Amino acid sequence: MALQEEISQQIKAAMLAKDADRLSTLRLLKSAIGYLQIERKTDSLSDADVIAVVQREVKKRRDSIEQFERGGRPELAAREKAEIPVLEGFL
Repeated sequence: MALQEEISQQIKAAMLAKDADRLSTLRLLKSAIGYLQIERKTDSLSDADVIAVVQREVKKRRDSIEQFERGGRPELAAREKAEIPVLEGFL
């Protein structure tokens, strides 16, 4: 199964399980993939492209954690830390 299909299946599973945190993370990932599809004017991306998007999103989360901790916002840093394992599941 292609990674894009796997992400869609995970979104459906998170909806059924009423797992709001996982669902929001997966929706953000799907949105980032959608932006890349629009940029490249294609309907689907290769698994390598999807993995590159996931890696970029993980890097964004790590940078955000650093900024939030420096800014004295541990609750936002904790939220970003919780999103990283969900994203890393696709690597």
